[in-house]
Amino acid sequence: MRAQTYRAVFSGYSSPSSLLEACAQPARSAAAAVRRQLREYRRRVRTRHELMTLSESDLRDIFRTRAEVEAEARKPFWRA
Repeated sequence: MRAQTYRAVFSGYSSPSSLLEACAQPARSAAAAVRRQLREYRRRVRTRHELMTLSESDLRDIFRTRAEVEAEARKPFWRA
């Protein structure tokens, strides 16, 4: 009975390596999601820092006030 169960489970895989590949896929996609999130966090930090370096004239050009920029810069990196 067990042999039939194993054959049913593994029948979709042509070799043990293809089974391992199928098992590794969720881990790779989770790692990719973590990398994307870290890139987003770094982008937020960099952008907020750049906003703080703008002059009053530059801020007027992008229709922002110093208070708005400072409020944005005070946000933690994980908040959009």
